[in-house]
Amino acid sequence: MKKHKVWHPILFAVYSILFLFAHNVSEASFGDLPVPTLLVFSGIVLIWGLLWVLFRNWQFTGIIVTTIILAFFTYGHAYNIVLHEHIGSFDIGRHRHLFPVYALLFLIVSYLAFRSRESLGTLTKILNFTTGVLLVFVIAEISYFHIFSRPDTKYLTNSYETSPRDASSKNPDVYYIILDGYASNKTIVDYYETNNDDFEGYLKDKGFYISLGSVSNYVHTPVSLSSSMNMEYVNFLADKLGENSVDKTIPYEMIKNSKAMQFLKARGYSFVLIRSGWGPTDKNTAADVSIKCGSYNEYLKMMTHTTMLRIFEKWLIFLDRHRDNVRKMFSELKDINRIDGPKFVMVHFLVPHAPFIFGPNGEPRLPENLLLGSRIWLPRQGYIDQIAYINSQMKLAIDNILATSAQTPIIMIQADHGPASFDKWDDPTDEFLKERFGIINAILLSGVPEDSLRSVLTPVNNFRLGF
Repeated sequence: MKKHKVWHPILFAVYSILFLFAHNVSEASFGDLPVPTLLVFSGIVLIWGLLWVLFRNWQFTGIIVTTIILAFFTYGHAYNIVLHEHIGSFDIGRHRHLFPVYALLFLIVSYLAFRSRESLGTLTKILNFTTGVLLVFVIAEISYFHIFSRPDTKYLTNSYETSPRDASSKNPDVYYIILDGYASNKTIVDYYETNNDDFEGYLKDKGFYISLGSVSNYVHTPVSLSSSMNMEYVNFLADKLGENSVDKTIPYEMIKNSKAMQFLKARGYSFVLIRSGWGPTDKNTAADVSIKCGSYNEYLKMMTHTTMLRIFEKWLIFLDRHRDNVRKMFSELKDINRIDGPKFVMVHFLVPHAPFIFGPNGEPRLPENLLLGSRIWLPRQGYIDQIAYINSQMKLAIDNILATSAQTPIIMIQADHGPASFDKWDDPTDEFLKERFGIINAILLSGVPEDSLRSVLTPVNNFRLGF
């Protein structure tokens, strides 16, 4: 009997890795693939090697390995489906209930494959063909996006050219500090039963103007930052990409090659990026100085969240990496004046956005939901505690920046949007919208009388004040 070569475990593993990439193709980069690929194939080599030593049958062990890969890559998705679901009083959305179901199905498949281990040629051939077709489809999907569907972003740079002039030491440094999901004081008072008076008082004492009624122009980070950094509304994206499009290519490119950045670079500023660990505020080839603050990677964390590693998510190293990344970012911001000016410093902190990983004194917290993309940010006290820690670190950073600056810099401290403790995304209520839109927006702008500023600023106009 002819023995068919066993390719399907390898083909299916590659397909599974690329499947996640394809469904995030406008956000992910090819640089995100090597680490998960190395980890997955290391696991395959180990498991398949052990199985072959035990059974000495490539076709049987290949089917077992493919079954393991299928279970591994679908588990997190299945868990998301049953999470918070109940049958009567029985809570089915628990690992202790879902994992045994997966284990039972695996044992059944293993038993059937073992009984037929001497006659698996046809099944092996079918699996080789099927996984090969799946791989071709997912590669075609990724290729189609990059060749045909990827929006043209060349015009974003060409239309932003400015007339350069000589750099001058008289030009003040410009800081753009984004605190992701940081609410306005009014929001905190209205919905969190406390206030942020201490931090706002500190900022006022340092000369900051605080727009008390400031609201974000958009409720999601990509469109919010692309709008504020280009000083324009981005409603045109709905016409260009479609109202239901989730393609983030243009917003990401607008953040990376923003009008604000190009304007300042053309005037002799160096662009200093303190890397965030997220998308366009982490990797940007336009940066003259790019400061890596750790190994936190949101793509790898998302992959963990959708696989069987979800079971061990809380005990893996992502939370520590996230915390270390934030701490290092504050440290780099505090000491940024070691870089000679004039400079445009951009730093996007992924806090106080959920998950709530810090207590009020910076102590580690173990949140229930670990993803940045959480729909609902609870508990509210966790949010307030995280803000308390951020405030303490911001004070240290601002004090040192002001103390070591030759002249008063321009500092913008702004959120991209507010929090989301009301789960009303599908049917937004007034309280949901007020919470989500209300943001902190503070600007240190030397020489500009406070009474000349608008009482309510929105981020789309922030850079116009500085320029």
